[in-house]
Amino acid sequence: KITPIKQYKSNKSMNSQSIKGIGVTKSGDVDVLTEVTVPKPQLAPEDILVQIKGVALNPVDYKVRAGMLNNATEENPKILGYDGSGVVVELGSNVKGFKVGDEVFYAGNAVRNGTLADYHAVDYRIVGKKPTKISHAEAASVPLVWITAYEALVDNVGISTDPKKNEGKTLLIVAGAGGVGSVAIQLAKKVLGLKVIATASRPETIEFVKKMGADVVVNH
Repeated sequence: KITPIKQYKSNKSMNSQSIKGIGVTKSGDVDVLTEVTVPKPQLAPEDILVQIKGVALNPVDYKVRAGMLNNATEENPKILGYDGSGVVVELGSNVKGFKVGDEVFYAGNAVRNGTLADYHAVDYRIVGKKPTKISHAEAASVPLVWITAYEALVDNVGISTDPKKNEGKTLLIVAGAGGVGSVAIQLAKKVLGLKVIATASRPETIEFVKKMGADVVVNH
């Protein structure tokens, strides 16, 4: 039986030995999404336990729901969610640089249970301190898309992270109003020091791309 997502009720008590989340017990379309309960995670030495305050959805989430890295069963449900933001409530024995009460954000690991839950265990080495000037919802929207844009520009294209080495260089970003495209504009312009040409087609997306920092917008 599928539990309507609107009936989800958070389990806010850490006295419980279980956590609740939104996940699946089998692969499929959106109708397989349901409320699930799983045991409270046992922390590995490098894990922190985060009380989730904000989450974001990405293409990887529907891919996992549809079957990627997903061996969910009734006995072993899979909680979805990749990006998250929240407050540290427990620390593994080898965790460094974090303490209980820290506000954090991160892109998680699709192999483990995800962030669409009350609490989430994550390796502290892929976690950052949440910027104080943005909300948890805003922070949760950052990690995966920014990592994707950075890896595309720096790791794959090979653009230097030294702005001085990029002086006089221009980067063309196609589909500049998209999630990765709009982030790539900001990285290229603000961090890497490049001149940016971006494509967009509608009046509202053209204005958006300009707001993101594009020097030139090409209406494709």
